[in-house]
Amino acid sequence: MQFPDRIDYKLGGDDFDLPRVFKARQVFARDRIEDIEGVVAGEIDKLPLPDLKGKRIALTAGSRGVANQAKILKAVADHLKGKDANPFIVPGMGSHAGATAEGQKDFIAGYGITEETMGVPILSSMDVVLLGSTPSGVPVYCDKNAAEADYIFPVHRVKPHTDFKGEVESGPSKMLVIGLGKHRGATHIHNLGFSVFAKLIPEAAQVFFDTGKILAGIGAVENAYDETMIIEAMRTQDILAREKVLLAKSKEVMAKFYMDSIDVLVIEEIGKDISGAGMDSNIVGYPTSGEPGFDVIPIRRIAVLGISKLAHGNGIGLGAAHIVTIDFMKQLDIAATYINSITSRVIEGARIPLVANSDLEAVKIGVFCGMGVEPAKARIVQIINTLCLGELLMSEPYLPLIKGDKRFEVLSEPEPLRFDDKGRLARLPRPH
Repeated sequence: MQFPDRIDYKLGGDDFDLPRVFKARQVFARDRIEDIEGVVAGEIDKLPLPDLKGKRIALTAGSRGVANQAKILKAVADHLKGKDANPFIVPGMGSHAGATAEGQKDFIAGYGITEETMGVPILSSMDVVLLGSTPSGVPVYCDKNAAEADYIFPVHRVKPHTDFKGEVESGPSKMLVIGLGKHRGATHIHNLGFSVFAKLIPEAAQVFFDTGKILAGIGAVENAYDETMIIEAMRTQDILAREKVLLAKSKEVMAKFYMDSIDVLVIEEIGKDISGAGMDSNIVGYPTSGEPGFDVIPIRRIAVLGISKLAHGNGIGLGAAHIVTIDFMKQLDIAATYINSITSRVIEGARIPLVANSDLEAVKIGVFCGMGVEPAKARIVQIINTLCLGELLMSEPYLPLIKGDKRFEVLSEPEPLRFDDKGRLARLPRPH
């Protein structure tokens, strides 16, 4: 996005020092699967599958940063090829990646999902067919390539949604309804508003199930460190019931902030690969959908510094921030962001907040506008993104509050926040 190099405004009141920070670790449970391929094969073998010889089977690839998505998909594809089936992959991404076939194919390539790495064709198209309607008359669409296959096999992570609450939220059912609905289907569904999603997603998924084309489904659950801890293959008739169970488990183990409040939360990056809302409202609150049920600790101000590379400029979620930077605005693909926002009918997610000239100014504005917070006592937390809440920076006022708390490990002595001569904040090391 074209944006000036600097905004000429007088900050005022910025003649204060920021509190020192220390590196800390929040301690979460860390059950995880080491042998992804072995677990996938074992799960599929538990299913009472029909003879698949020569059958064309559409596997779904999503736009989120699903842990081990490429490994899981390849394992499914390889196992089905071992049964003499002909699997292929379709992007199940609704309107994401600019709502274009090429954009969606390029997007999943960023996750390592290509024809070369997967060993199967990738058929990307925005064409859809009408499968039927829900009992209330809502049309349900499906990607044309998937609809023309003998079977569809949705593969997706199960997790809390960032815009609504229900017994079934993000998972294989939503992958079918929204992901395979592409731009047209996603638009129809979102047109009704997130307040009806808890009921609508299961009803629309049932339209898919009733076609007899859903071979089975795979649901994955991740631990608080963004690692795969559960992979479960589900019979078609069990998908909705098992998604409820897996969703409850996902909510139980998901990352969260253990501190009781934050004055300024500094988020290095947001993006669609991180969360459907750019930043996970299950962690930071501020759901741009306005739906209730997102009960988190109080966070006075949120400053966002950039957009993840895999988001390709889609800055959806900036509307939940209080402050962004000029660097953020220069990374922003406003068209992709608007398409996503308009399709979801949540235009609040694309609203532009206050724009600071630098990271340093963004943090200082957050402290200064923290509604009575004394700068020296400001509780500042810096994270990479809302998928990475293990290791973070916390300001010195937290030290006496977490002393003796086994949920925290202090990893360094307090030192000043590090900014370069252009006011850019030093980033946290990326996890391996």
